[in-house]
Amino acid sequence: MRFLLTAVIFVLVVLTGGAICHAEQLDGIMNKNVAVYTVNRGDTSLIYANDGENIYFSKDGGKLWSKIGSFNMVRYFAVLSDGNPYILKDRSDMDNFVYRYNGYKWEKYLELPKHSEMFAFNPGGNTIFSGVLYGTWKLMWSTNRCSSWSLNEVNGGAALAQRGERTLFTSAPGSKKVAVSVDNGVTWTYSNMFKDTVAKIIPSPRYDSDKVIIIILSNGELYRSSDGGKSFSGFTPGGYTSGKAVDYCFAYSYGNAVYTVFKDRIKISNDNGASWEELLTGLQPDANINNVAEIPGGLLIATDRGLFKLSSGVVPVKGSGFEASFSDGDAFYKINGVQYSMDIGSFIESNRLYVPVRFLANALGLSDENIYWDKDDNEIEMVKDGVKVSLQVNNNELRVNNTTTSMDVVPVIKNDRVMLPARWDPPFTSLRTQFMSPFAISIQLARSSTSSPPVVPTASMAFILTFPI
Repeated sequence: MRFLLTAVIFVLVVLTGGAICHAEQLDGIMNKNVAVYTVNRGDTSLIYANDGENIYFSKDGGKLWSKIGSFNMVRYFAVLSDGNPYILKDRSDMDNFVYRYNGYKWEKYLELPKHSEMFAFNPGGNTIFSGVLYGTWKLMWSTNRCSSWSLNEVNGGAALAQRGERTLFTSAPGSKKVAVSVDNGVTWTYSNMFKDTVAKIIPSPRYDSDKVIIIILSNGELYRSSDGGKSFSGFTPGGYTSGKAVDYCFAYSYGNAVYTVFKDRIKISNDNGASWEELLTGLQPDANINNVAEIPGGLLIATDRGLFKLSSGVVPVKGSGFEASFSDGDAFYKINGVQYSMDIGSFIESNRLYVPVRFLANALGLSDENIYWDKDDNEIEMVKDGVKVSLQVNNNELRVNNTTTSMDVVPVIKNDRVMLPARWDPPFTSLRTQFMSPFAISIQLARSSTSSPPVVPTASMAFILTFPI
């Protein structure tokens, strides 16, 4: 059975000359050199930011922020497996405590050896690791929850990372190697020699299954291991060799998406590093990027100018397509095969597939901040980039600014959601619908034969959708 898909009008504005999307600078965290951290439990709604003195917290994906601590200096910050932030404060010999934020206040949690610069442990566990810098780096460890300390046999301490309860990674300047322990620091195996010292060790959040480790050297070179550190190979994201990498981010919600962060740009791969494209941020040319963190529907970018939010239902990229799919009866949709929840399922009526257009809009790059609902008139209004689009339930008129057109269907409400049969309007051939099965459609962006530059799923192309939300 083939659906008679009816009109949903889309207006697509393509700006010539490679227009870019301007990230929104967040109030309260402006003009500060910040870094951001998501909770490593796959919940990207919980985010912390640290500017070296102040720590901020957001529990709604970066929309609202509250300051949860102010210090003379934060020398080390980590979000551990329990989802709580832990810090080392200034370098006073009188204060070697790790402090934990318990949701209400900061409290002393553990006391480390003097001259500690970083730590790694599982909250509630007895084995604690501390990177100590006193003339040279050393890895100290305690197996009795800080009652006593001893020097670990590994030559490490300058970089620490941990995954799970028993896997630890470390390195030391001069060794140019990475050491991996799978028995909580009792024994270690060493990687091959690198060209330079190791600056960062970044294990995959799915390390237990994929065994992926990313290494950033002091000279900015990147190396990747897929066998738990036994062997590494160098890589250059998208052939970009002019800049030094400063961070690498594994995305949680976008499946195989990964980001490589340089001071002046961000590269994104949607296939776990097989191919790369440049992320269009619109940041000021002299802004230096520190790191990024995935949030629901977009990305947070930490810079020396403050924290910026790049809002998009689909991460905006240059020169890459995406696919969003909705199926009959499913209370979820997929972006490039990655599943996202909805509070209502698509359904079939009169041989037509109705989809909840708010989620369709989110999937295609429209943020909730641009959507307005007038409950008295049952009217939906969307404003973006100077274009205002209005639709009304049970009314076939579509208004774009001062122009009104007619649709051959009307929006309907089901379970407090506006639903509409979906199809691409034929004049806009860069947008198309594919039939996946008798009870599913796949919304896909494709290159336009008439548009230059190519149409891609990016806010940088002034991506404007005109349907009820």
